[in-house]
Amino acid sequence: MAKRRWRADPARYGLLLTDLHMPLLNGFDLTAAIRREEAPGRRLPVIALTANQMGSEDGRYLAAGMDGYLSKPVPLTLLQDTLRYWLTQTSAPSAAPPPPASTPNGFAAPPPGTDRPAFDDQALERLVGPEADVQLELRQRYLGSLDAAMAEIAHAVAAQDWRALGMTAHRLKSSSRAVGALGVGQQFEGMETAGRDNDGDAVHRLMPGLGEAVDAVHRHFRHLQTCGGDPVGRVICVDDDPVQLGALQQQLQALGLHGSEGFTEGGSLLERLDLVDTAPVLLLIDLNMPHMDGVELIGHLARIHFAGALALVVGPDPRVIDTAERLARAHGLNTLGHLRKPVHREALSALLQRWPRFKAG
Repeated sequence: MAKRRWRADPARYGLLLTDLHMPLLNGFDLTAAIRREEAPGRRLPVIALTANQMGSEDGRYLAAGMDGYLSKPVPLTLLQDTLRYWLTQTSAPSAAPPPPASTPNGFAAPPPGTDRPAFDDQALERLVGPEADVQLELRQRYLGSLDAAMAEIAHAVAAQDWRALGMTAHRLKSSSRAVGALGVGQQFEGMETAGRDNDGDAVHRLMPGLGEAVDAVHRHFRHLQTCGGDPVGRVICVDDDPVQLGALQQQLQALGLHGSEGFTEGGSLLERLDLVDTAPVLLLIDLNMPHMDGVELIGHLARIHFAGALALVVGPDPRVIDTAERLARAHGLNTLGHLRKPVHREALSALLQRWPRFKAG
């Protein structure tokens, strides 16, 4: 895809940032292909993004025609400096000028005899800046990808597909370090090595430690969200219709609530709630779902002592609204009211005003 787009309009692009290890066309081959096809007198600057400290690979990236590299996760200030340097060149150089030095990003191995910290809580601030809502959204996205990756790894272990396991571990090694989850990143690095070496015994030895590290990440991120006495509110939507679900999440984002989560059935929601402090949560629940409807879900929420707020999302039939709301209140759940489908932004905004944790963006 990247090569096709560049080939269609080479003059459109002023810089290529490319990962090195990709499944179909890796960064080395992509760069070599571009160098072969470039017009005389033009040169597209190429910066490699790597999860490894390059070291012995320096010669390889230079031989492929790259102009520099950045070690992931890339701090925001270093990325800004790199973009400013390469995108302010007055003309496309025919030979690469010396790039700005790639500085250590703080995730290199610690000196011998020291312990690697499990978490770096300033990592995301260096990466994306100080905005708390942006950091929260990235942590939530990471947790979703982390849980999905653990399912992929379990499947790969069952199938003894060590190559697939190694690729998943490589991907999560980078993203874990980017969000500051250094301990689980180290575990994924070990898994990546075991997968690359087709060492099933090592994989089985590493699995318990990886599981413990993943649990620690969930606990630590939950602590970050709730510490300080004024936890950041989050919205979780449940609707079996993915179109309605997506539309609701887009409206929430337009109202300043970034990073909402969506589920298409109640079982997955309950598993998610088991991993978070529910006090800052607002649930928007579709009443009419096929496997576990909203009324049944309300009963489960009462049994797990859900401490957040909820609102019901209902279709054109109003008969079940009063029953469901009375049931929720009888269980002691904080019920803000209901929304009718299709949900209009004005109605959603009015409901959010009744939620004390709502802070419009």
